[in-house]
Amino acid sequence: MWSLSCSSQALGLVTTLAYAWISDAVGGKRWQVMCAPAILNFVGMIVVVSDAGYGGTFFGYLINAASWGMWPVTYAWVNEICHEDAEERAIVIGVAQTFGQAFIAWVPVVILNTGKYAPKFTLGFTIMSVISVGEFAMIFVMLYFVTRDKKKQASREIETSDGQHNPSTSSLDARNTDETLALRQ
Repeated sequence: MWSLSCSSQALGLVTTLAYAWISDAVGGKRWQVMCAPAILNFVGMIVVVSDAGYGGTFFGYLINAASWGMWPVTYAWVNEICHEDAEERAIVIGVAQTFGQAFIAWVPVVILNTGKYAPKFTLGFTIMSVISVGEFAMIFVMLYFVTRDKKKQASREIETSDGQHNPSTSSLDARNTDETLALRQ
């Protein structure tokens, strides 16, 4: 019987490694890999909340554990998105970790309160299903902003390669040149 209780942990470990390897293998298209665990999370929560019996509930917990590997892939994607600015990367990762840990600390206490909702936890798993839909949606919100920033960067590079000088940076260029000359003297 003890081997069944370890099966979700084992599946979570194996799928975490699999998501990492697959996301590296597809050339860094991490958002595509992140869709699979987000969907598994939602399906697992729906199965658990549907009162599918012991076997169904166990299966719901198992496939929910298969979604745990989404977060390492998410942090890898954030590192790639913020690769040009170490301070931005540190702030984004720090804030994400802080909110994640704060969320993990209080949400289960409120929505999975054993004194009120045990043993079914219907309210808690329903709320977690809604959260998993939000998690899935955030993948595409992140993708939108990444794509938008890449397009802006590409248009800036085209402008500078065409010989057009960006007026917003011309004063910076002049000031940096003046400072460099002053330091040389």
